[in-house]
Amino acid sequence: MQKNLLQLCYEGECGENYIRSMNEKGQIFVSLSDVLRTLSAENRKLDGKTSQSLLTVIRAVIKTLDPDEFRNVSLVVDGETISEVFLTEPGLYRVLAQDTTAAGKKFQRWLFHQVLPSIREFGVYPPPPKQERSELSAFANSLQQTVQALVMEIEKREELESRVNQVELKVNSLESLRDLSQFRSVPQRLMELGLDTYSVEELWQWCEKLRSERGAERIKCPSGLNINSCYPLALVDEAIAIYQKVVEARTRQ
Repeated sequence: MQKNLLQLCYEGECGENYIRSMNEKGQIFVSLSDVLRTLSAENRKLDGKTSQSLLTVIRAVIKTLDPDEFRNVSLVVDGETISEVFLTEPGLYRVLAQDTTAAGKKFQRWLFHQVLPSIREFGVYPPPPKQERSELSAFANSLQQTVQALVMEIEKREELESRVNQVELKVNSLESLRDLSQFRSVPQRLMELGLDTYSVEELWQWCEKLRSERGAERIKCPSGLNINSCYPLALVDEAIAIYQKVVEARTRQ
């Protein structure tokens, strides 16, 4: 835990006071003893009153807190391991709400308006110089420009793909003007022959095999479905004959 401690410097009426804090997974914890010590010193400086024992005050304050408003943290101080109470933000609000003095209000304003917002945004207090923040902003702008360029590239590719599809549709339209009486798709030929029980997918694969081996023509279907592509009628019939032999061989096994 000690390696994660942040030292917050509060410059009040009695000089600098350091308050230990932790930022654990976005949850902020603040040392109860450091907060009470700082408030006690500031109030003593402003009104001159003698304060109670810090240990007595700490014990009294802890009794007012709910279990989830503080945490006991093990720290190594001068070679010894000690346990100290660190407040969660709700616990911090509860403790500071009990101090209505001028010193308490000033301390609250510093903590809630400067420290906590800085730790949430940058992870440290005081916040980094504006130059570093400008560099971060420049990086964010550069990243945004890169994303925009990527989006534009995707849009261009989609537009190009759309144009290619349009050209393909036009080609298919021209193909539809041809005399296709000697071409058939597998579903068409099976319907003509009354062979509705045959596997369209397997027959289409045989047509593709024969077409590839012989360099035969294939006319794609405008719908884009491969099984609806048209092949020379003789090739489709040959594929059906091969398929029938394959089915017969399977039956004999």
